[in-house]
Amino acid sequence: MKTTSKTTKGRGRRARHRQSTPLGEVSETGRVYLALDVHPATCVLGAMREDGTWLGEARIPTDAAALREAVAGIKSPDTWLTFEEGGMSLWLCDLLRPLVPKLLVCDPRENASIGRSAKKRDEWDVRELCRLLRLGELKEVWHSTDPARNALLLAAETYLQLRQEVTRLKSVLKAWYRRGGVMVTGSTPYSEEGRKKWLPLLPAGPLREGAGIQYAVLDTLEEQWEKAWKNLTGRGRAFPEIARLMAAKGIGPVGAHLFSALIGDPFRFATRQQIWRYCKLGITERTSDGKPLGYQRLERHGQGELKAVSYHAWKGAVIAKDNEIKRWYEESRERTGSARHARLNTQRKIIEMMWVIWRSGKDYDPKRFAGPPPAQKTKPPSATPATKTLSAAA
Repeated sequence: MKTTSKTTKGRGRRARHRQSTPLGEVSETGRVYLALDVHPATCVLGAMREDGTWLGEARIPTDAAALREAVAGIKSPDTWLTFEEGGMSLWLCDLLRPLVPKLLVCDPRENASIGRSAKKRDEWDVRELCRLLRLGELKEVWHSTDPARNALLLAAETYLQLRQEVTRLKSVLKAWYRRGGVMVTGSTPYSEEGRKKWLPLLPAGPLREGAGIQYAVLDTLEEQWEKAWKNLTGRGRAFPEIARLMAAKGIGPVGAHLFSALIGDPFRFATRQQIWRYCKLGITERTSDGKPLGYQRLERHGQGELKAVSYHAWKGAVIAKDNEIKRWYEESRERTGSARHARLNTQRKIIEMMWVIWRSGKDYDPKRFAGPPPAQKTKPPSATPATKTLSAAA
C-alpha cells in the first residue's frame, strides 16, 4: 500500500496555500469588482479587473476601521462591491456604502456555484463572487438607505421576536401543567384569575415551583413585548402610509406597521406578482423539457408575517357582516369552486390593495377594492431606487 509522509502532506498544504494571490495596493483606471466574504473574526476581500484579471485577496479583521481602510485602499474611479446577505449585512451597508459607487448585497441561495462547490474556501469564494458580480449574475437583496426606515425595521423585528417568545413560553406552560396531570385549555391559565385557579392544582413541590418561575418569565416577556410595541408605533408616526393602511378594511395597527416596516419601499416591486411572491403568496411552478417537475405550490421564501397579515384581514372580513372583502371572496369561491383558492385569491387582493394605497398615496376606497388598480405612477426622484429582485432583507 502506498503511503504519504507527513512532510509530503505538509508540502501539499503549503502548495495549495500558495495558489492564493495576496492583494496589495491597487490603483486602476477602469472598474474594479470587489467581493467580501464575511465572518465574525475575519473577512476576506477579493478584487478583479474589468477584463476578468484577478488582482488577489486579503484577510482583514472584522473591524470597522480595518474594513474601511481595506476598501478605501482600492483606488479606482468605479468600484463595485458585493457580499452575501447575512447577520452583519445592515452594519456593513452603513459602513461601506459611502466608500463605493455601487454596493450590492446578494442572495446566497442563488449562488450555487459557491455554496455547492467541491472546492470550498474563502479565497475561492470571493473570486467566484467577483466573477458573478462582473457578469451581472447576482440576485440582489434590497436594503434601505434611509436610517429611519432601518430603525422601523429593527423595531418590527424586535416586536415579532418577543411575540414569538411569548407564544412559545405559553405552550411550555401548558405542557408543564400536563406533566402534573392538569389538563388546561384555552388562554385561561395566563390571566391572574386563571393562575389562582390552576396553579394550586399542580402537586406541591418542583412542578408548582417550576410553573411559578415560568409565570415570572412570561410576565417579564410580556412587559418587554409591550415596550417593543410602543417603540414600533412611536417610530411609525413618521410614516404617513401607516395611517392610510390602518383605515383599510381588516388591516389594523399591527398589520399596517408590519407592512410598512417589512416592505420598506413599495416602488421596489414593479408588478403585483412580485409583491405576492415576496409575501409567500405567489405560485411556484418548475418544469423541464415542457414537463412539470412537481405540483404547483406557494412560494416558500419571503415574509410569512405579511402573508399572515392578509390572512387575518380575510378571516375578520368573512365572519363580519356584508363588506367588500367578503363579497370578493364569495365571488372568487363561486368562480373557482374552491374555498382554499378563493381564500388565497382574496389574500393576494388584500396585499395588492395595501401596495396600491402606499404607491398612489391615496386613502382606502371600498368601492375600488374589486375594481382595476389605479395606473401606476413613476417613482419620484427622491424615493429609493427600485431593485431588480425580490429577495428578503433581515
